[in-house]
Amino acid sequence: MATNVTTVEEGLHAAGEQMQQQRMALLARNALGRSGELVIVTTIRAAKQGAVVAMEARHCEVTKFRTFIRLK
Repeated sequence: MATNVTTVEEGLHAAGEQMQQQRMALLARNALGRSGELVIVTTIRAAKQGAVVAMEARHCEVTKFRTFIRLK
C-alpha cells in the first residue's frame, strides 16, 4: 500500500501506524502459534525523486536440526 509523504519522518510514522494495525498483530500471533517467527524489515533507500521508506513482513517457520556443521 503506497502512502504519499514528503519527509522521511512522515514515512517512518506511516510505517509505525501500519505496525499498530490488527493485521500485524494477527501475523505475529500466527507466527507464534506455529513456533515460527515474524520478521519485519523497514528499508529506507534513495530514489530518483527522493527517498523511499518500505516495510516488509516475512513469516518464517523455525526448523531445528539435531546436527550442525562447523565452518572453519
